[in-house]
Amino acid sequence: MGCELLKLRRLAFPKAILALLCLFPIVLAAYASRRDGDFDALFRLVFLYGYLLLLPCALGIVGTLLLSAERDNDTLKNLLSIPVSKGQLLFAKLCVLLALAVAYAAAMFLATLAGGLAVGALPENVPVYMGSGLMLGVMALLDILPLVAVFLLAHCNKVACVVASLVYAIAGILVVNAFAAGIATSNPVAACLPRVIEFRWYLGSFAPSGMPASLAARVLSTSVALFALAGGGAAFSVVSFVLYGREEC
Repeated sequence: MGCELLKLRRLAFPKAILALLCLFPIVLAAYASRRDGDFDALFRLVFLYGYLLLLPCALGIVGTLLLSAERDNDTLKNLLSIPVSKGQLLFAKLCVLLALAVAYAAAMFLATLAGGLAVGALPENVPVYMGSGLMLGVMALLDILPLVAVFLLAHCNKVACVVASLVYAIAGILVVNAFAAGIATSNPVAACLPRVIEFRWYLGSFAPSGMPASLAARVLSTSVALFALAGGGAAFSVVSFVLYGREEC
């Protein structure tokens, strides 16, 4: 895991993403302050467009950089001579992605808190919001595990993988918006998609006033949401380990 972190330290993109994720909530805070100045409203905006859009996109692109590092530098054969198994390499990469997901989520929440304080929007229960932000980081990692499997299966080049990450992130938020608008609320496939599961968990934890009955009936508890995401994530992880084990040296 330490070697994978060192690889990322040499890259500018992860640092640029961290700066973007910290700046984004502050911009939203300025926008939210012109409407009602409520921290709940600010956190809702950051949840929708930060945690559900920017974070999966960022993790997908960083995952691409990690997964393609050995292939681009032709170092996989050297690493396996240490010896380190391919399974251990992939496990280390996934651990780094988990650490980054939690770190990015924490940084985004702290920036949200700072933005809220700057415009006078004070949260009533900071630990609850902080815990939810960290939970969303873990959920974001589970969300992008299908992307990891697709990258390994398709053997796409780096540019194609980055484009796929962008498309996956945008498609996910569009499905969430359709679900929230009632268009896909009764669709069983849409209801089980990772991003929609995160949204349904958010509705159960931070129920907005005036929530339609159709959405209220679809909310998920933390345990159910994590179980559903972990189940899907475990399945795609198994597929990824099998595919990575077949990578040519």
